[in-house]
Amino acid sequence: MKPIRLFSAAEQVAGYLREEIASGALGGEMPGIHHLAAELVAKHKTVEAALGILEKEGCLERQVAEHVGETEADAWVVAAGSLEVLS
Repeated sequence: MKPIRLFSAAEQVAGYLREEIASGALGGEMPGIHHLAAELVAKHKTVEAALGILEKEGCLERQVAEHVGETEADAWVVAAGSLEVLS
């Protein structure tokens, strides 16, 4: 019997976001981490880890943080050529 592969919450979120990018439902600048966390009913650290997975795969690029009030917020954008990465 072949062992099953269990996916972490971050891997599951990354898989969902990967499908959304491939289908064209997500493109350009990604929604913020807290927005995605609320929409996906996931912890923001899980979403942040998922975005990191997609960045390592070449699907997303992290943009330099901008000052937003007293905090800084990273922006994630769908990488040019990400559809080739996903194919």
